[in-house]
Amino acid sequence: MPKEYAVAGEVDSDQPSCLDNLVDIYPKEGEAEFQDRKAFVDLLKGLLHLESDKIE
Repeated sequence: MPKEYAVAGEVDSDQPSCLDNLVDIYPKEGEAEFQDRKAFVDLLKGLLHLESDKIE
């Protein structure tokens, strides 16, 4: 949410601002789970990464 809307509507957004912040949405319950979250975010980033040289 753009800041001007948050200020005007007095709304605070709890949404992450980047994919790396997804791992911090829920409390960390263990190192293995945290590593799984990081691996999932890396997978998402890989799926969303566009290689312009392959697009024709």
